[in-house]
Amino acid sequence: MPSEGRGWQIDAVRRTTWLELFMALTAEYMSDYSNILKFDATETLPYGDWQSSIQPYFPEWQNNLILPKFEFQEGLFIFKVALQKSVWRRIAIPAQGTLEELSYAILRAYDFDSDHLHEFIYTNHSGTEARAFHSYMDERPWTYEVSIGDLPIQKGSTMVYHFDFGDDWRFDVKLEKIDVDDDTIKETILLEEHGKAPEQYPSYDDEW
Repeated sequence: MPSEGRGWQIDAVRRTTWLELFMALTAEYMSDYSNILKFDATETLPYGDWQSSIQPYFPEWQNNLILPKFEFQEGLFIFKVALQKSVWRRIAIPAQGTLEELSYAILRAYDFDSDHLHEFIYTNHSGTEARAFHSYMDERPWTYEVSIGDLPIQKGSTMVYHFDFGDDWRFDVKLEKIDVDDDTIKETILLEEHGKAPEQYPSYDDEW
């Protein structure tokens, strides 16, 4: 229990195997000055690359899972982009198109201007949340760097297109199909529209 008026107090500190491992690997890595110069905290190494260094501390680590390699998906991607069940647009974009091009296509389909930041939120190859950002943002990847054919999506997969972080427009983007036989469409086009698009900048005067 915490002491009255003093909160929780540290009773003891114990060295763990993970601490020993971290200190040993850090000392080994940083002993080479060239590693310090090229150190990148955001760098992600392939799973298993550290096994030879970690195994002496955890000998039970014997096997590694191998993640499947995902290749570029050719074809024409058909997306249903909805704000509500009754308000949606169907958009086709070739695999070589980018998320930035899809962004502009969505905005054109809803008669929105593009004077705001955006991001796409989707599930990556590892099953965790990933994002692609407007090129004016610090985070990467930027949407013009991400090709549609490189996305880890299949029929039925969904993304969120988040536009204008102030007004907080969120579009549900569902992949309806990938037409691998259609090579006639070379650019992003609007195939179908249902429902009236909302006003991008509604007037609230009538509510006051």
